[in-house]
Amino acid sequence: MIIQIFQLYVVKTLPETNSISEEFLQGRAAINIWRSLVLLLSFIPLIYTFLIICSHNLKYNFALTIYAFLGLFMFCFLEITIRSIELFYTQLILPSSYLQATNLNEKKVLLDNYSAFQSVQYALYFPLMLTQAIGSIILSIIFSNRQKVNLLLKTAFALNAIRLAGRLIGMFLHINWFDSFSGSLYLPSIIIIYGLITVWLIKVKDEDVTGCINGAQHAVLQ
Repeated sequence: MIIQIFQLYVVKTLPETNSISEEFLQGRAAINIWRSLVLLLSFIPLIYTFLIICSHNLKYNFALTIYAFLGLFMFCFLEITIRSIELFYTQLILPSSYLQATNLNEKKVLLDNYSAFQSVQYALYFPLMLTQAIGSIILSIIFSNRQKVNLLLKTAFALNAIRLAGRLIGMFLHINWFDSFSGSLYLPSIIIIYGLITVWLIKVKDEDVTGCINGAQHAVLQ
């Protein structure tokens, strides 16, 4: 949540660009590099968070919980891949090469590489959001109701599935009304969803984790 707020601050702070070359070179700004770095690193503890969440449900529905985790893991894996290329290639390597280029043809090739990355990034957002949506739908349905606090988690993943469905419809079916899920509704929905997950992580009983992990190990051994 903090990183998403910081990302919005960076977007609002950086001056507007009037051309693709200005946008391209803006990527090497120090605050933009910090934005990309913290965003990239954030997905590593997020994988651990999803693992902890799923470990609580393994003993109640082992197979579907594993499928849900794989969907959430794939989302994190694709994000780490995209953010790594964005940071180390399009923000650190390409702009430096562009500034050192001695003729217009070299600069055009570098700008074309940047545009190609943007196109690939846009295309990868389909499997990225779809796998996360599938994982969220599964957990919102099959997560155990044994503790009342689990309703927070089920609500969070149900809202996340709705958010992702809205983004997919807006981005790939080009229905303008759903663009708000990638625009004005993006940060508020992130805060609500991950706020609910945070409250769940604080309130859930620790002893249940051990029991669920032991149950999972027993199921694997069988």
